[in-house]
Order: sequence, then C-alpha cells, then structure tokens
Amino acid sequence: RLANYGIYTMRDIAHTPEDLLYRVFGIDAELLIDHAWGRETVTIADIKAFRPAGHSLSSGQVLPWDYDRKGGLLLAKEMGEDLALDLLWQGLVADSLTMTLGYSKSSGGDWVRGTRFLGRTGGTNSARAVRETIEALYDAIALYDKPLRRIGLSMNRVREEVCVQYSFFDDPAELERERARQRAILYIKNKYGKNAIFQGMDLFEGARTLERNRTQRAKQFMPFAALKGFEEEIALAEFRPVDKVEFCEDAAEELDRRLREVCPGDMVEVVYYAKTARGGTYLRRTGMVSKVDLIDRTLTVVKTPIPFSDLYDIGIT
Repeated sequence: RLANYGIYTMRDIAHTPEDLLYRVFGIDAELLIDHAWGRETVTIADIKAFRPAGHSLSSGQVLPWDYDRKGGLLLAKEMGEDLALDLLWQGLVADSLTMTLGYSKSSGGDWVRGTRFLGRTGGTNSARAVRETIEALYDAIALYDKPLRRIGLSMNRVREEVCVQYSFFDDPAELERERARQRAILYIKNKYGKNAIFQGMDLFEGARTLERNRTQRAKQFMPFAALKGFEEEIALAEFRPVDKVEFCEDAAEELDRRLREVCPGDMVEVVYYAKTARGGTYLRRTGMVSKVDLIDRTLTVVKTPIPFSDLYDIGIT
C-alpha cells in the first residue's frame, strides 16, 4: 500500500503529508509516523501502570529430539500435572486450556493449536480435569505420522479461587480427596525438592519431568546489575535512605525475564525497594518463594510480599 504512493523508506514516510497517511491507514498511521521520526510514546510509567484484561499460566518446551504421537501425549500430560499443581499452589483456577504443537522442520514444520474448556463452571485447578482435557484435545488436534518437536500449554482466564462450584455430575468427596492429594504432593515437593515425589509416567521412556526438575534446581543466575555502581548504594542502604531507581527499558525487560524463571519453591535472593520509618531504602532478602501472584503482581518470599515494581534484582540460589 505504501508503494502505491511512492513510499519505500522511513525517510519517505517522515516526509509524506500526515493527512495522506491518515486517509490511507486510519488511526494506524500514528504508529507509522512516530516510528519514522523515532518517537516512542509509551513510557516506563505506562508500562508499570498497565494491567492486562486477562491472565494465563503457561508452560512450553523445545524437545531435544523428535517425538512420535504417543510420546507427545506423555509430555503434554506431564506438563499439565505441573500446571495444575502451580494453580493450586497459587490459589488460582482456570477456565480453559490451549495446546500448541510444533512439528519437526524435516516434516514441513507444521503448527497446530486448539483450545478446550476444562469442564467446570467457575474454573478449576483439578489435575484430573486438566489431564482429561489434555487427552481429549491432543487426540483432536495432534497430527499422525509427523515427528513432534515443540509443545506448549496455556491455562486461560486465570484468576483467584473464591469458591469451589460443583455440578450435578461431580462427586464432592472424590474431588476433595484429589485436592488433599495435590496439597500433599505440593508439601513434599516444596520441603524435599521437586523430584522427591513423582508419578509412574515420569519413569516412562521419553518422559522429561525428572530431568527438567534437575536442570531447574541446578540453574544458577549470574548477578544482574541494571545500573553500574549501585551495589555500593545497596551496601549503604542500611545507614541512609536512597531514592528508588527508575529502570531503563532494557533493564526492565531483563528483570522481567529473570522474574519469569522463578517458581514457587525456588530459593531466591532478592533486592527490593521498601519504605521504612527513615525513608525508602533497598533491602536484600534470601528465602523460599512461597507465591508468585500474577493477579496482584507480587512475589512472596517466605512471608514477605514484594510488588514486582519494587524489585531491583532477583536470582535463584
């Protein structure tokens, strides 16, 4: 469409009358004009103030080798079990599940995707409901005779669990027994490690849960310093108040990437901004992550809730 008007470069856009661009592209012309002139209208304050309309909880992996259809279902069920436990641990429920499957480039590199409701009004974190949904959805969308290389799961419309709503076809006693089992599994995993208890399918050929847990446990973060020289400020924070640092966009993205790596049960060391009686200061805390709240955007270390916006540094120890 730009070529029809003799526009081929950013320089051409910048020197084109704006009214012409608005007639051709409508409101989207504003993005073209700002980009051509190097203007960024979104500020760090806008990013921090943004609140998405919906939330999700997802997991994905690129497989080390090609998997057949049966092996892919095994991996999907492993990932679904972990996501169900994450939902219960954070006190959340989800309405539906989206599955994305990517196939090996040697077979054309096809992608397929599907979404299915988890089958309970008001949302659920039931491992059984997640497992049954995965089996049905995988059977509906997975391709035959093509090697699987990528798989992703997403729990959609995630929100806090206010109450448990049963249907006429549910057995409340059975569902409560399942929740008690999931809570017991979470307690053991958080106290003794993620591989302290696992399911029989995790021992099948091609299963990856045990290996992924070992990799995550061994993962070490290099120290991250968004601003050079600020470590000295942290060292002095105990003795005098300091102003809160405003991150540049690159530093904020790096910190956000590190935050996405953190899961409940991880041992972390965080540096965060806190208000004290003497003024604002940066504090350092080491402990186990007890909750990552995507709704309120807080990270709870042991019993200390820390807003995402107050984090300065985070690393898994």
